[in-house]
Amino acid sequence: MKERKQYLLYILRQYSFGELILLATALATDFVWHKLPVYLLRTRRSFSRYRSLGIATRREKEHTVLSFEGQQIYLRRDSSDFMVFDQIMLEEEFKPFVQLIAEEGIVIRNIIDCGANIGLTLLYFSRKFPGCSVLALEPEPENFRQLSRNIKANDLDRVRPVQVGVWSKKALLEHDVSFCHAKDWAFSVRESSQGAGSIAVDTLDNIMSEHDFPDVDYIKMDVEGSEFELFRNLGSWGKALSKAKVISIEVHEKKGPMTEIEDLLIAAGFKVKRFGELLVGTRT
Repeated sequence: MKERKQYLLYILRQYSFGELILLATALATDFVWHKLPVYLLRTRRSFSRYRSLGIATRREKEHTVLSFEGQQIYLRRDSSDFMVFDQIMLEEEFKPFVQLIAEEGIVIRNIIDCGANIGLTLLYFSRKFPGCSVLALEPEPENFRQLSRNIKANDLDRVRPVQVGVWSKKALLEHDVSFCHAKDWAFSVRESSQGAGSIAVDTLDNIMSEHDFPDVDYIKMDVEGSEFELFRNLGSWGKALSKAKVISIEVHEKKGPMTEIEDLLIAAGFKVKRFGELLVGTRT
């Protein structure tokens, strides 16, 4: 009984007064559960899981802050941030990648994170590759604000966030709302039919030069389909690719076949391995 009470108090502390009113209404009236905002149901399941794993949580306005592995991680409540945290931190989506790097004896000192989202992958890498310098690229404004918040909260002074996307040329693009239902973890861009947009993009070579980041050991690419635009125009980022010892690409086959990128990596001198949707190229 005492444990049950502690559990209920823990869950209640995670929600604002307004959110608690919604939950109470659903319990006390004919207001059906499927009419509740999806995030309220999803986060309740997440909070239960985090408590069982001993992960401390607290509510800070519109954020939930998790204390995990010595890091303070800010997640937006009404978003897919919880899902991304589970994939990166709890399920360790990049664990096979990290093991491969260790097996091949590759030293990673400089990382370019293309599609940094809110910074969960770079937080993971900051523990696996301590002391590395990171150029974190994220074009979507809300994601970028959250990325900057997570960098600041963890004093990652070797991480430089830049609000820009990678593309085959310098341009302004528009948000592709048709891609993966336009969720915040799947922010995709496309060229505007009017030739104008609001999302700043540039080539990786230009970005490295502009931000005085001359060396890169590892390019991490999660750019929601834009990887095909980049690999079909390799000359636009040839300098960056020639420096990299490692590249990982989350391939979104809605935009093209994985084998297309795999063949181009092999032609560029990389050994290639697949880990689910993650394509990894290494060379020594």
